[in-house]
Parts: sequence; C-alpha cells; structure tokens
Amino acid sequence: MRFKVNNFLGCISLESGGLIIGWSTIVLSIIISLISIALIAISIVAFNGLNSGVSDAEGLALGRVLLTILIIIISIYLLISMAYFVAGILLVRSVKKRSPDKMMLFMALLAIAIFFSVLQLITSFIGLVNIGAYAIGGVIVGILIVAFDLYIFVCIKSLHDLFKKEKLNRMQGGQVQVQQPYNFQQQPTVVYFQQQQPYQQPYQQGSSAPQTELPQQQQIHEK
Repeated sequence: MRFKVNNFLGCISLESGGLIIGWSTIVLSIIISLISIALIAISIVAFNGLNSGVSDAEGLALGRVLLTILIIIISIYLLISMAYFVAGILLVRSVKKRSPDKMMLFMALLAIAIFFSVLQLITSFIGLVNIGAYAIGGVIVGILIVAFDLYIFVCIKSLHDLFKKEKLNRMQGGQVQVQQPYNFQQQPTVVYFQQQQPYQQPYQQGSSAPQTELPQQQQIHEK
C-alpha cells in the first residue's frame, strides 16, 4: 500500500509545504553547522591544553581519547548538516521549477534518518525492558521522531510523484504536437507567359520596300 497525501498538515498545499520544509531545512542546517564548527574549535583548544592542565599520564590519554571521539562525532554532524543544506536548496529549486529531478537527495537523507530513528527507538524499547519506567521518555521521543520523519518523507514523496506525473504529461503533450501533421493551404501557381512579337525587318529610308516573293506556280502562270 502506497501512502500519499494531497496537502501538508491538512491545510497547506503540497507545493507550499515543500517550500516550508526546504527553507526550514536550510535554516536548521546552517544553525547546526555553526554550532558544530564552534564545538570543534573548542574541542581542539581543549585538546591542545591537556598537556599543561593534566599531569597524570593516564588522565591525559583518556582526555585525548574522549576529545578525539567528540571531535569525530561533531564532524559527522557537521557533514550531515552540510548535506541537508544542499538537499534543502535542491528541494526549494525543484518545487519552484516543479521538477522531480533534484528531490532524490532529500528523500535519501530522510530514509537514512528514518533508519537511525528506528534503531534509536529499538534501543529505547530495550532500555525500557531492562531499566523500567526511567526509559519511557526515550521511547516517547523516539516514537515522535520516527512519526515526524515518516510524515515528512510521505509529503516529499507525494510531491515528487505529482511533479513526475506533470512532467510525463508535458512530454506526452509535446510528442502529440510533433506527430500532428501540418495542413498547408496550397495556393495555385499562376505562370504568366509574355507574348513575343514577330520579328519585323527594319525599314530603311531610301531603300525600296521589301518585296514579297510570289509562289513559284504564280510566276509560271504569268509567263
């Protein structure tokens, strides 16, 4: 069964919803990127300051390992936010041009986010079984995140199918126009012939008029 929606949040068109999702993604990705860059810079400064602040060798090694892991995790979030930034720009451009070609990156990132959200939800359920009621907050948050990601994915997929259908209709309409024969109204061609005048020997003054030769039978009769 394919899930499909005709509007966004029940009161907004899919096109407007796509623009809202795209611009929200761009703004959030910029904010997360700036925070990630700031945290990476702070972690690097703290990593360089461990030599003077910690005298214990084991504590120094542990601090370096923890800061290295933290920098790696923040760098991953930075890369993800940059990918969402690009996907948001492509989504906005696709909605404005009503083209489905550049929406796949956003849908792929959403699919990856849904996968990890489901893993987080499963982990929360395991914690709920082992820990008890203390993990119920993680379960509720996990359910909300999965539901939100699924709804956004369904909206973008419905918008993608709508633009794809419109593109197919435009292509079919163009093929019909190309295959349709053209009816030219043939105009009759009129050819005008210029009548040539018979050649007349010029008459020179002082000379006798040209004599017409009599037929041979008439000359014999006169003799």
